[in-house]
Amino acid sequence: MHTVALPHVTGIDSPDLVCDNLASSDDGSLYKENGHEESEIWTLFFRSLIQYTSSNLSMYCSSVILSVALALCSTGVVAVPAPQVTTAPLAADLAKRATSCTFSGVAGAAAASKSKASCATIVLSSVAVPSGTTLDLTGLKAGTHVVFEGTTTFGYKEWAGPLVSVAGTDVVVTGAAGSLLDGGGSRWWDGEGTNGGKTKPKFFYAHKLLGKSSISNINIKNSPVQVFSINGADGLTLTNVHIDNTAGDSGGGHNTVG
Repeated sequence: MHTVALPHVTGIDSPDLVCDNLASSDDGSLYKENGHEESEIWTLFFRSLIQYTSSNLSMYCSSVILSVALALCSTGVVAVPAPQVTTAPLAADLAKRATSCTFSGVAGAAAASKSKASCATIVLSSVAVPSGTTLDLTGLKAGTHVVFEGTTTFGYKEWAGPLVSVAGTDVVVTGAAGSLLDGGGSRWWDGEGTNGGKTKPKFFYAHKLLGKSSISNINIKNSPVQVFSINGADGLTLTNVHIDNTAGDSGGGHNTVG
């Protein structure tokens, strides 16, 4: 017969030994002598037994168990608690992170900044970033995917910026087909660039983008001044990034190169 180890209880050595005692003493008196109350013994015993199939016990033991269990259940002596189901420690967090969040319009920037840690994929669809506000995508969870869709615009204010800031580990930033980040630079262009005149916001901070982070397929147009500020980025790659500031050639743009 296959032997199965049950949770140890003083005075209870094995299922078949218990069956022998049950057959000779239906009231569990043997185990009372070992310091266990009757209801405790039956509860512990049957809680252990429900973990195993009858194939692990002898036919004799199975017969005894069935007879005693029916008798005890009919008199209400034993109440075996139902097995408890526990949630995996990270299940809730994984459920929250396994989402794609889409943000759009005037409220999109603030909503994205507030909810960024809860989204595995952040879709920015034609977001209108208010004046003097950074589209703040710093502190992203590892592996977050950021997608720009439609045309992203920015309100006017004389300030240092940046208009967009992204940071995190293994962060992937991409632009969907036809997407555009339009800085509306002509509102700041005065021929001075960073040498004076209006205070102009820098466009895109790629600071502390680590691991296998990447920026690709991004189209940027009419930056107020310099486009990218890259600092503390280890492992970051940029591919297919297109910057079009040609309107500034005759419109007062200066220091608008990448």
